[in-house]
Amino acid sequence: MTKKLTTIYLDIEQLERLNKLSSMTKTTKSKYIREAFDLVLKKYEKELKRKPQKIKRKQIVTDKKEERRGFFRVLTNLKGQYTLKDKNNGLEKCTIINIHHKGIGLEFYTPKKIKVGSSLTFDIFTSDTAEPITIKVKGKIKWMKERKRYFIGGIAVTSKTDEEKLAQLIRVLLGIKREGR
Repeated sequence: MTKKLTTIYLDIEQLERLNKLSSMTKTTKSKYIREAFDLVLKKYEKELKRKPQKIKRKQIVTDKKEERRGFFRVLTNLKGQYTLKDKNNGLEKCTIINIHHKGIGLEFYTPKKIKVGSSLTFDIFTSDTAEPITIKVKGKIKWMKERKRYFIGGIAVTSKTDEEKLAQLIRVLLGIKREGR
């Protein structure tokens, strides 16, 4: 079987345990990691058959829908947290699934659907860069859809400053440097 080099990030504890197992058994860490991937792929075999993945994460999306929008999105898998303006709830976890300069696509892990038009503040965390970045932006929910165990939604940012923050984050994620800087 042909193999391809890739990079993965492990928690420190996972790596320490993997190193210990590898040294005790004299089996390479890469063999254990490939075995783990095989187990995960077997577990989610049905999903692989249902939803063929055509676009990879962190790839610029360019399709008919995007052309109609007039801007591109960067697909991500960044962690975040949000709080609704009208609620006294604490911070709730979410995943940022795509970013463009005017808004964000999110996966909300909440039992109840959030109303369209609700205002929220959210933090985006990235460790994909040399220095971890956290940005805080405000927005309004433009649409929500229910999935099996979570909701997805579109957030429009509500200020030019937040648009600039997202544009900067996109440049960082794509490794683009501005001219003159």
